[in-house]
Amino acid sequence: MPTIVPDQIASEKLVGDEIDIDVEKKDSTHSILPLGLPREEKKFWFQRGKDYDPNAIATQIGSQAYTMLLTENSHRFDPSARWTWGEERKVVQRIDWRIMLWVAIMFTAMELDRANLNQAVADNFLDDLNLGTNDYNLGNSVYALSFLAGEFPSQLLAKWIGPDRYIPVQIVLFSIVSASQFALHNRASFLACRSLLALLQGGFIPECVLYLSYFYKHHELTIRLSFFWTGMFMADILASIIAFGLLHLRGVDGYAGWRWLFLIEGLITGTVGLMSFVMLPPGPTQTASWSRGKKGWFTPR
Repeated sequence: MPTIVPDQIASEKLVGDEIDIDVEKKDSTHSILPLGLPREEKKFWFQRGKDYDPNAIATQIGSQAYTMLLTENSHRFDPSARWTWGEERKVVQRIDWRIMLWVAIMFTAMELDRANLNQAVADNFLDDLNLGTNDYNLGNSVYALSFLAGEFPSQLLAKWIGPDRYIPVQIVLFSIVSASQFALHNRASFLACRSLLALLQGGFIPECVLYLSYFYKHHELTIRLSFFWTGMFMADILASIIAFGLLHLRGVDGYAGWRWLFLIEGLITGTVGLMSFVMLPPGPTQTASWSRGKKGWFTPR
């Protein structure tokens, strides 16, 4: 998040290791604690971490340090606040476990519903619906176009409503469509489901990146996005393992295995969506709730 100062700050100047801030209406100059020296950050996972003094001041001044912007949590900014590298590291580690891990799980659930058609085709999906390979390819094309069409409006909704609210709603909605493929019966219903599923899934990935940007600085987010994308490959592996068992349900209650595949994987995704309502806080200063604890994940400091 860009660093913001209160509206009354008119100008600033660096004096030695301190920042003198001229404040209008008071005709006085206030001196605040020195900022920390910048340190080289790890940009790639294979780079060795640099040694640092955990007790040294970590507070940095950014390129947008004194730009008046209306951003999330800007009203909470205190220009005199200082923290150490040790404190910052603990905060980032907690965010990794509480936020990054769950976002990766959400992405895995989405990919599970996006890729399960491949496993369904390994069963008698096409024959049961009297579809040919041309119909299957058309379904994939309809999905891709609908996914693209859903990107922009979905991102606008996420920014307007808040990704912490919109993403769980989005997951629940497309999980319902995914599970509804249990009832597919012809070409028209197949194409309609593929289109609706893609429209609801469009924008999901950039929404997750937007949400992560509320918690991480740019150099922290870079490496974490690589872990985020591993969710897609984990889902493909997981989908194949799950499909092996679910496709063996063919004949249970007279239904094909691919029908059970769509239904059960849709229910799994829906469960992740419902849990996301209580797992995703609006921002780092709003983590307290009945599900996350009355005191939240962090102290006021």
